[in-house]
Amino acid sequence: MSNGRCGRRQDHHQVVNGALYRIRTGMRWRDLPDRHAPWKTVDERHRRWSMNRTWEVLLRQVQAGSGLTGPPDHIGPP
Repeated sequence: MSNGRCGRRQDHHQVVNGALYRIRTGMRWRDLPDRHAPWKTVDERHRRWSMNRTWEVLLRQVQAGSGLTGPPDHIGPP
């Protein structure tokens, strides 16, 4: 799947998992394991989704499906 830029567009699933893994562990973007999308892709999409509030929309959708509301109990490294 091409996004009009050079290279292949990374699957959102890989990017979301990479961003959540990085947030959970507190590691640097550059140290993201290879099983996730390339670190730069994850970093750029995470930043863009933070600025355009995509993460908030996703959280609300997950909460609506689970019956939970309000802010999450814990975000970030343990």
